[in-house]
Order: sequence, then structure tokens, then C-alpha cells
Amino acid sequence: MQTVNLSHAKTHLSKLVDQIASGEENEFVISRNGKPVARMMPIIQNKDVACRTGIAQGEFTLPENIDSANDEITELFYRFVSKYCRVRYTHQFRCMKCTLQD
Repeated sequence: MQTVNLSHAKTHLSKLVDQIASGEENEFVISRNGKPVARMMPIIQNKDVACRTGIAQGEFTLPENIDSANDEITELFYRFVSKYCRVRYTHQFRCMKCTLQD
């Protein structure tokens, strides 16, 4: 990582971009008055790898009891909704808590 001051970056922007694009440099830190203020780095072009389904497969495991708190979370949600639900009908849809109370 190379640090360049702002005036150098302004003057040689095209050269810096070429160095990043060619892989000659991984990134530049641009400083103003000796303090880092920006970073220039390449854009990752291989988007399909980052968005691929299952990319984290095998990286972690889910506990067997992952769904054990579902009932508690549902109750907390309905308690919150019922506290703030003042209208029983809204655009033909009913509040889920009000529906459960019927």
C-alpha cells in the first residue's frame, strides 16, 4: 500500500488508475496534510463468485436447537404489534394479533 498526497493524486490520477488496473499496485491511500482521507483500490470484477449460492457451505454449522426460540420470538412480536395496533382493519388486511384474539 502506497500513500500519496492529494496534490500528487490530482496531478497523476490517470497514472495511479493505470497502476491499480494493471495490478502493479493493490491500493493507494490519499492523504491531505499528512492524514489519510481516501483509499483507491480496484473493483472486484468476479461478481459471480461473491454471489454464488452456497459460497459459505461448510464454513459454519447451525446448532440443532436453532428453532427452539421461535415461539418466544413470535410471542414478543405479537405483543409488540398488539400494543401499537389501534385499527382492526387496514386496507382489507387484519392485524395478525387481532386475528388471533377473535
